[in-house]
Amino acid sequence: MKKRITDIPKSDRPREKLQLKGAESLSDLELLAVLLGSGTKKVDVMALASRILKVVDQSGGTADVNALQQIEGVGSAKAALIA
Repeated sequence: MKKRITDIPKSDRPREKLQLKGAESLSDLELLAVLLGSGTKKVDVMALASRILKVVDQSGGTADVNALQQIEGVGSAKAALIA
Protein backbone atom coordinates (compact mmCIF):
# COMPACT_ATOMS: atom_id res chain seq x y z
CA MET A 1 0.00 0.00 0.00
CA LYS A 2 1.27 3.45 -0.88
CA LYS A 3 2.12 5.58 2.13
CA ARG A 4 0.95 9.16 1.88
CA ILE A 5 3.13 11.97 3.20
CA THR A 6 0.09 13.11 5.20
CA ASP A 7 0.31 9.82 7.13
CA ILE A 8 3.60 11.06 8.61
CA PRO A 9 3.37 13.42 11.60
CA LYS A 10 3.95 17.02 10.46
CA SER A 11 7.14 17.38 12.49
CA ASP A 12 8.63 14.32 10.75
CA ARG A 13 7.73 15.26 7.17
CA PRO A 14 10.87 16.06 5.17
CA ARG A 15 9.82 19.49 3.92
CA GLU A 16 8.57 20.66 7.31
CA LYS A 17 11.61 19.19 9.06
CA LEU A 18 13.85 21.11 6.65
CA GLN A 19 12.06 24.36 7.46
CA LEU A 20 12.09 23.82 11.22
CA LYS A 21 15.49 22.21 11.79
CA GLY A 22 17.56 22.89 8.69
CA ALA A 23 19.10 20.66 6.04
CA GLU A 24 21.66 19.18 8.44
CA SER A 25 18.82 17.47 10.33
CA LEU A 26 17.69 15.49 7.27
CA SER A 27 18.97 12.17 6.03
CA ASP A 28 20.00 11.71 2.40
CA LEU A 29 16.66 9.98 1.86
CA GLU A 30 14.71 12.93 3.27
CA LEU A 31 16.74 15.49 1.31
CA LEU A 32 16.12 13.60 -1.92
CA ALA A 33 12.40 13.37 -1.11
CA VAL A 34 12.31 17.16 -0.71
CA LEU A 35 13.99 17.61 -4.10
CA LEU A 36 11.64 15.16 -5.79
CA GLY A 37 8.60 16.87 -4.31
CA SER A 38 6.21 14.01 -4.98
CA GLY A 39 5.99 10.39 -5.91
CA THR A 40 3.62 8.81 -8.39
CA LYS A 41 0.21 7.18 -8.20
CA LYS A 42 1.95 3.86 -7.54
CA VAL A 43 5.06 4.88 -5.60
CA ASP A 44 5.19 7.32 -2.69
CA VAL A 45 7.98 9.89 -2.60
CA MET A 46 9.90 8.18 0.22
CA ALA A 47 9.89 4.82 -1.57
CA LEU A 48 10.92 6.52 -4.81
CA ALA A 49 13.79 8.32 -3.05
CA SER A 50 14.87 5.02 -1.51
CA ARG A 51 14.94 3.30 -4.91
CA ILE A 52 16.98 6.15 -6.37
CA LEU A 53 19.51 6.06 -3.53
CA LYS A 54 19.89 2.31 -3.98
CA VAL A 55 20.76 2.78 -7.66
CA VAL A 56 23.16 5.63 -6.85
CA ASP A 57 24.86 3.55 -4.14
CA GLN A 58 25.21 0.58 -6.50
CA SER A 59 26.74 2.89 -9.10
CA GLY A 60 29.50 4.07 -6.79
CA GLY A 61 27.82 7.27 -5.68
CA THR A 62 26.67 8.59 -9.04
CA ALA A 63 24.05 7.62 -11.58
CA ASP A 64 23.44 8.94 -15.05
CA VAL A 65 20.11 10.05 -16.48
CA ASN A 66 19.59 6.77 -18.34
CA ALA A 67 20.14 4.67 -15.21
CA LEU A 68 17.79 6.85 -13.21
CA GLN A 69 15.06 6.65 -15.85
CA GLN A 70 15.05 2.86 -15.48
CA ILE A 71 13.49 3.34 -12.04
CA GLU A 72 9.70 3.22 -12.06
CA GLY A 73 8.45 6.72 -11.31
CA VAL A 74 11.52 8.56 -12.60
CA GLY A 75 11.01 10.30 -15.91
CA SER A 76 13.23 12.70 -17.77
CA ALA A 77 12.43 15.68 -15.53
CA LYS A 78 13.22 13.95 -12.24
CA ALA A 79 16.26 12.22 -13.72
CA ALA A 80 17.64 15.54 -14.95
CA LEU A 81 16.98 17.15 -11.58
CA ILE A 82 19.03 14.62 -9.64
CA ALA A 83 21.65 13.41 -12.14
